[in-house]
Amino acid sequence: MDARVVEHLNHRKRAVAEGIHSVQMAAYAQEAKLLEARDFPPLERTVEDIQASDELFLGVVEDGAIIGALSMSPDEEPGAMSITSLVVAPHRQHQGIGRLLLAAALEQ
Repeated sequence: MDARVVEHLNHRKRAVAEGIHSVQMAAYAQEAKLLEARDFPPLERTVEDIQASDELFLGVVEDGAIIGALSMSPDEEPGAMSITSLVVAPHRQHQGIGRLLLAAALEQ
């Protein structure tokens, strides 16, 4: 049984936004490299952008560090949400963290 827990992340707090940003930058850098992309807009997102976002953030935290994060925002369809970002720290991929985040998002 997986002991990991998905929690709501208060992205308005600077330290939390920095944790989200850290895992996003690691995952997006990996993605950009795999795609051989020279210009990859997600890498331009700042901590301040995250703090100002109206998205809902969910995350998996281990030993005080965010190792996976998912963000969602309201969809055009009433009552529906769109996943705007799903990242897992590269060294923690293939361990079910993304699946856990998706399951939590579906419960929202």
